[in-house]
Amino acid sequence: MFGAILSSFNSVLNSASTIYALDIHRPLFNPTASDARMVKIGQNFGTVVAVVSTIMSPFMLYMGGITSFVNSAFAAFNTPIFVCLLCGFFWKKVPAIAAKIVIPVHVVLYFILQFGLRHVIPFLNNIHYLYFTAILFVFDMILMWVIVKKHPREKGLRAEGRRRCRSDPVAQRQDLGCCNPDHHVPGLRNLLSPWLRQEREDHLPDLP
Repeated sequence: MFGAILSSFNSVLNSASTIYALDIHRPLFNPTASDARMVKIGQNFGTVVAVVSTIMSPFMLYMGGITSFVNSAFAAFNTPIFVCLLCGFFWKKVPAIAAKIVIPVHVVLYFILQFGLRHVIPFLNNIHYLYFTAILFVFDMILMWVIVKKHPREKGLRAEGRRRCRSDPVAQRQDLGCCNPDHHVPGLRNLLSPWLRQEREDHLPDLP
C-alpha cells in the first residue's frame, strides 16, 4: 500500500513539474531556456510542490480523506477538458477561443460551488461533488453551443497531410513466422499434457 501511494504521488508530481516547466515557465518566462535548464526548473518546482503537499496532508483529514479531496479537485479540470474534446470531435466549427472560455469558467464555478457555497448554503452541504460536475457539464455544453453559434470557425477542421500506410507483405514473413508464440503454444500443450495429467491424478484423493 505504501508503494502504491508513493507511485501515485510520484506520477502526479512528475506531471505537475512537466506541465509547469514546458507549458508555463518556458513560454512565459524563458522561451530560450535549454532542456537541461528546464529539467532543473522542473525538479525545483517538484520539490516545492512536494514540501507544500506534505505540510497540507494532515489537514486532508478534515476534507473527507485525501482520495475524495483529490478526486473532487480533479473534477474541476476533467469535465471541461472532456467537453472540449467531445465538441471538437463532433462540431467542425468550434473555435479555439471556446476552450479558453469554457475551461476557466468551469473551474471558477466549480470551486465556488464545491469549496465556497457548500459551506455557506446548508442545502448544498450534503450534495456530492459529482452532482456539481453533472450540472456544470450541461452548462459547459450549452456555453460551447452558444460560442459556436456566435463565433464559428470560418473553415471547418479537416485532417491534412494524411498518408496511407503501406500494406506490402513482409519479405521475411516465413522466416519470422517461426518466432510467433501462437505457433508454439499448441505443441507445448501437447508435449506437457501427459505430464500435467499424471500430476493432476497423483494429487487427486482416492475415491471409494
